[in-house]
Amino acid sequence: MEQKTLITEQIVLNQAFIDQVTEQFMPLPLATLNQRPSEGSWSILECLEHINVTTEYYLNQLVAIQSGNSTQDFGQHKAKTSWMVRQFAQSLRPSASKKIRFKMKTFKNLEPSNFSGSLDKKVIDHYCTQHANLLAFCKEANALNLNQYKVISAIGKLLTFNIGEALLFLSAHTQRHLQQCTNTLLIVNKK
Repeated sequence: MEQKTLITEQIVLNQAFIDQVTEQFMPLPLATLNQRPSEGSWSILECLEHINVTTEYYLNQLVAIQSGNSTQDFGQHKAKTSWMVRQFAQSLRPSASKKIRFKMKTFKNLEPSNFSGSLDKKVIDHYCTQHANLLAFCKEANALNLNQYKVISAIGKLLTFNIGEALLFLSAHTQRHLQQCTNTLLIVNKK
């Protein structure tokens, strides 16, 4: 896939993510946003805060790479993604029928229990800011060779992504948890 195509897809997805959160979740009362659908499940705000923490981890690295580079146009370059990363990203995304395919255990440092208790609508503001920053990064990303730089995954140096792979992972991760938010809202509204 051409780098320009990958970047364009990420721009469209991130704008859709911002729109979904501001339209679907921002108007909800705080009690609904904090209500867990069941014991051990995450509330909407916990899901969004988990996305925030994960996005911030990767975005900090991406911005650091971007700020240290000159401006060239690499848009016509091939964006290389490994089979393993493509499969992993695909497995994270909800299915066409909007079902989350399987549960995954979250790493302790990214679990909502580490930051729950005082979650308010600032979580949504932070989410929108983070994704606006990610959108800004994507709009300038064709000045980078996505294959040249490595981003360390949230699980550590054991797994690294090139920039294109990191963007694919982030969008799949966000899609998964936004679907979880939607599912949570459906359950909470039935109570």
